[in-house]
Amino acid sequence: MIRLRIEREKLKLSQSRLAALTGTMHPSSISQIEAGKRKPGYKQRDLIEKAMAVAGWPGKGDLFEEVN
Repeated sequence: MIRLRIEREKLKLSQSRLAALTGTMHPSSISQIEAGKRKPGYKQRDLIEKAMAVAGWPGKGDLFEEVN
């Protein structure tokens, strides 16, 4: 699991809402990234990080690192 899922759930954001906040991504892309089936490119990483910041994420830690 990657940190993105943990932090998204702390903010009580659905994958759909996070995707909407990015402005361009589809919820299935968020799902695939969280499941480790897809690696986000630099543009997607930036979009997700900005969307998470808008939602209240304090910006601590790498959203895309593997955690247990």
